[in-house]
Amino acid sequence: YLFDENYTLPEKISIFAQNYASYFGFNFLLFEGAPVLIHSTNYGGELYLSTYLLFILSLIIVTHKKNFFDKFTFLIVMNLPFAPAAASVVNIPQHAHRSLLLGLYMFLLSCYGFQYFIQEKSNKIKNIFIWAILLLLITQIIAYLNFYYRYYPEKSLPWFKSYGLKEALATAIKQNPKKIIISNL
Repeated sequence: YLFDENYTLPEKISIFAQNYASYFGFNFLLFEGAPVLIHSTNYGGELYLSTYLLFILSLIIVTHKKNFFDKFTFLIVMNLPFAPAAASVVNIPQHAHRSLLLGLYMFLLSCYGFQYFIQEKSNKIKNIFIWAILLLLITQIIAYLNFYYRYYPEKSLPWFKSYGLKEALATAIKQNPKKIIISNL
């Protein structure tokens, strides 16, 4: 759309703004992720809920606690809004690979939220927090792996265009070849 003369400048700006905002939306980050199933499973978003909650906590911490705001944190926070900018100028919004830095910055910032609670003076609050995050994370990992191994192969089949591959390999193996070469030519 960027170089398409059929769009006016206000239309291009509007498309860019919609694409850009979609990278920070709950649908992309938490619920579905990228719509292209080659780059994403389309399950659970680009971040785990536990990581997202720690990220939000970290944003609050780094803006209110001076001892958590160093040069590295400043670099991450300043780069965060620019991370999806390049990905927003293409025709397919919510692209997992093109917005990889966004997830990295959010993950790095989420570590500050975890660190904040690890340094908590009260052992009771610290233990409750650590166990809650661990249980949430383990639950999310199990649910993701269940989806990935049970449902994703069938769901993603049209995206990879690998119909009949299993049968073709079985036929090749029955012929006892010295080697099997797979090519997309």
